[in-house]
Amino acid sequence: MNERAVVVGGGIAGLTAGFRLKEAGFSVTVLEADDHVGGRMATIERDGFLLDTAAAILPTTYRQMVKLIADAGLSGETVPTSDLVGIVREGTTYRIRGGRAIADAVTTRLLSLREKLPLTKLLTDLVRAGDRLDWYDLGRAADLDIETARQYADRRLSSEILEWIIDPALGALFVASPERLSAVDFLFAVRNILGGSFFNSPTGIGFLPRGLARHLDVELSARCTSVEERAGGVTVTWERAGEREHVEEAAVCVIALSGHQMLAVYPQIDPVRREVVEDIEYSTCVDVHLGLAAPPDEAAMMIQVPRREHPDLCVVVLDHNRAPGRAPAGKGLLTSYWHTAWADEQWDRPDDEIVETAVPAIDRILPGVAGTVEFAHVSRWRPAVVMSRPGTYQDLARFTAATEPSARVQLCGDYLSASTTNASLCSGERAAERLIRARRLGPAPAARLSVE
Repeated sequence: MNERAVVVGGGIAGLTAGFRLKEAGFSVTVLEADDHVGGRMATIERDGFLLDTAAAILPTTYRQMVKLIADAGLSGETVPTSDLVGIVREGTTYRIRGGRAIADAVTTRLLSLREKLPLTKLLTDLVRAGDRLDWYDLGRAADLDIETARQYADRRLSSEILEWIIDPALGALFVASPERLSAVDFLFAVRNILGGSFFNSPTGIGFLPRGLARHLDVELSARCTSVEERAGGVTVTWERAGEREHVEEAAVCVIALSGHQMLAVYPQIDPVRREVVEDIEYSTCVDVHLGLAAPPDEAAMMIQVPRREHPDLCVVVLDHNRAPGRAPAGKGLLTSYWHTAWADEQWDRPDDEIVETAVPAIDRILPGVAGTVEFAHVSRWRPAVVMSRPGTYQDLARFTAATEPSARVQLCGDYLSASTTNASLCSGERAAERLIRARRLGPAPAARLSVE
């Protein structure tokens, strides 16, 4: 094919799109505004510790990611990791194995037998939802997008399941509450994310974006200022400090930015899709990492924290249990994730003040941690992940229907499905497939595309 493609954004969505386009014969250039690839899927080193600064957990239910890793020749960089998850209830941590989640849900003492019985309704609802809970097109679940996760729990399940299962699970995944999020996010998570084992890389979660980038021509510190589709091609303009403005001419382009960033560089977007994206709300994340002189006495690789236990803290990841290589021998590493309202309050505070607030809360969940802290690191993300609401996936169905499959500019990113790394990856594959199909076969039909 040997046509030119420019990808704007070097996170997992953009790098996936670029990799699939190169596989199909395109000459690909990726423009990344930061000084490294990966976005929220990045790893940094500090004092012998490896800190995954945002995304951290990779379940084997991310089948599309597992396949991409293999296709990129990166399978040798991954290892199986712990699947032990803790959930706190009234000061006690109850543990469930991800690979045996259904069996452990039956036997766990987190819920009494009476409290577990409504879970049969959840299984029924998942069967009825079927493949509409689709990684590539979650707009297919629009008819389920009529209530919040809390309203769904009140209607179909119970207050105990809401408080001790749904609340901590959604907090861990989306740093938001069941009162806010669409019921689709909860159903999607149970069907597509929970219940598998886990894997990771000893070199950090950033192994995947780094590995994909090795296949591509990547321009770092390259901030895109505009994308313009025209007859016969696309013009992409970008800038880098100390250099003259760059203008790239390409046959096709993928814009892999957050929704609002995309609108700023692509004014040609149609009114329907613009309206949908303008209505998207992102969360704020302020993550606190603690390097410890000694690991706490806890075997789980993460502990989910219901709001009944702490109003602000969502989850504490025990990185030294989660994956090899995260902490030097005999030491520990924790990463804490917090509800978006807390993160908004902390955003402008100095790091040391944020840490001073965070450590006592973490110590409540893992007593004794406060006395072993060697260093703290704060990561800030805004925008972080999409916060859905009832109607979000109805809007996504409108967005997909308004997307022209044969257009030379295609979009991907975290706002086009559930806001996870694997969903972002799937959106990158879908954008690439549209461009490949249109260039090979002419205009593609408006029906759902599949790269499974």
